Amino acid sequence: MTAETVSVIIVTKAADERLERCLNAVKHQSLAPHEILVCVTGNMKQTPAAERSDRTTAWRFVNGWYTTALNIGIRSTAGEYVLCLNDDAVLDHQFLEQALPAFRQDAKIGMVTGKILRFDGKTIDGAGQFPGRTRKAIDRGYRQIDRGQFDHAGYVFGSGGTAPIFRRSMLESIVLQPGEYFDESFGMYYEDLDLAWRAQRTSWKAYYVPTAVAHHERGASSRIRHDGLCHRFYLPQMPDALLQRAVLNRYRVMLRNDTLAGIVRNLPAIVAFEMGQWSYLMCRSPRLAVSCARQLRHLILTRRRSRNLSSALPAGLRSDSLRPLLAAEDPDESVLQQPTR
Repeated sequence: MTAETVSVIIVTKAADERLERCLNAVKHQSLAPHEILVCVTGNMKQTPAAERSDRTTAWRFVNGWYTTALNIGIRSTAGEYVLCLNDDAVLDHQFLEQALPAFRQDAKIGMVTGKILRFDGKTIDGAGQFPGRTRKAIDRGYRQIDRGQFDHAGYVFGSGGTAPIFRRSMLESIVLQPGEYFDESFGMYYEDLDLAWRAQRTSWKAYYVPTAVAHHERGASSRIRHDGLCHRFYLPQMPDALLQRAVLNRYRVMLRNDTLAGIVRNLPAIVAFEMGQWSYLMCRSPRLAVSCARQLRHLILTRRRSRNLSSALPAGLRSDSLRPLLAAEDPDESVLQQPTR
């Protein structure tokens, strides 16, 4: 595998120290990528002065959400493999060199993820992603101390959003419409689980490589603070509009990808989570809870359009074929955890 096959896309809001350390790690990979594209969604409108002489990195200024920026980045690059990297992540020196050979094992491996640690070097941020029984996006090993329990490579459900590597041919095969790989209606939150689930439903696979290590400052790429009770339970202190998007996107994933059998099988966990989530929303802001309920009603009424990909699937890919992967459960799922970038 040659370096010329890898494109790196970094989505950022600001050219700050986080982006600088992220870029520096990419540029110093032992297996250098062919191209690096930074997609800026914030208020910055021109390339930082320190980067203007660097011809290894291209910049795009995007008027849109995180998913829009990712789609623009994928369309604007040409690598056979695409690394979509959060700007609050730092790759170890051999991340690409360790991760990319996994694609050789099976032509149906479309996603590869590594071991994502916090910056303390001992706490796991994620070792592959699964939809939990509550249908939250569950990062395997989340908040566990790394004692080698995830040091074995193997298949997982999805790759999470911090540093996933995709086979471009897989992205093209699950495209929603020309150029829309991630669902742009999501904006941000749960778009990674949705893409992984769509890929699994069309027989693509995800693979975990523990020797490909990255470090992640969870929540920093969306520049969200965590403190007090919110820090303890990983509830993001975000504006109501963003929290509403995080809540509703979980339902978007379920409406598009889940099955009636899957929902019934996990109904006790789903109901328990719904009670906790809606209680929290009512305590935080009754107006927010009402707005979420209205939007959810709209999503349910339009669910047939949300499942446009499902009608084209063979019946065998709609239920039991995913059961072994969907059965995975993270011990921390009882925590009311909203996804954070």
